[in-house]
Amino acid sequence: MPISITGQLKVSTLQSRFLKEFGLTLRIYDGRSFADPDQTLAQVRKKKGSGNELSVAKNMKVGNLEDKFEAEFGLKVQVAGSDDSYLCDNDLTLNQAQLEDEKKLQRKDRKSAKNASKADDVDQSKGDSDADAVQVCLTFGTITTTYFENTDGDWVEAEELEDFHFAGTEDLDSDALTKWCSENLQIEFDGDLDEPDAFSSIKALKMSGPDAAEYGSSGLTIEGLSIYLSVTSPDDLSDENLEDLFHLVVPVIETDEGKMGFTDFEEYEATFEDAPSDGKALSVSWDKD
Repeated sequence: MPISITGQLKVSTLQSRFLKEFGLTLRIYDGRSFADPDQTLAQVRKKKGSGNELSVAKNMKVGNLEDKFEAEFGLKVQVAGSDDSYLCDNDLTLNQAQLEDEKKLQRKDRKSAKNASKADDVDQSKGDSDADAVQVCLTFGTITTTYFENTDGDWVEAEELEDFHFAGTEDLDSDALTKWCSENLQIEFDGDLDEPDAFSSIKALKMSGPDAAEYGSSGLTIEGLSIYLSVTSPDDLSDENLEDLFHLVVPVIETDEGKMGFTDFEEYEATFEDAPSDGKALSVSWDKD
């Protein structure tokens, strides 16, 4: 059934009702941060909307809902999956988005079971050798740009990033922008491992995705990116070792304007998984010595 929304509703109350009714997460923002769950919608908003009551039904498109929140309440919202790990397609109705979410969760469960089996196989096959390579997949749910360095060495950071667009991408729709990002994305090993002694070598093999890209209030945001690595280590790799790899890998876009880096990760997961036959080939490597 539809739910009615007024400015007197608490953020947490609305999010709870939204998840119960539509099976999806409603992200509500206060500027660039998430809104205080204990405040009402009227308290959170920074600009005046129409003040009209908003009725939301399952046949409403995600993009239309987000636009109506802006118009009626002066608030930025985004509809995400039930586990809040990705943003829903703006062209889907809330009902369609929920069905897609259920499929994603089923695929994730199957993948988790498969990865558990792969991890057991790795442990059994590794034996006493300290040089056997294993393949690891780093999955980024949502990553947001945190800096841009132009060719003169000047840096664009923080609030200025929300107004930055790469030349020629200003008017691209979501699909075209996603394709452009896929073609221009690379990775660098530019971070610091917490436990470098846990690894002998790390080599980037393939990149898959992203599934979506958009310019938003925080700048360019990318979703659904997977990086496949070949890793050797002196000992068996733990879950903590796998997550440490996120500290090393930095997705970047580099054009003749400069280089943009993405180091703000909202959702991420590291699993044992072989690189696919398709995807973009990568050739970045790290060696302990």
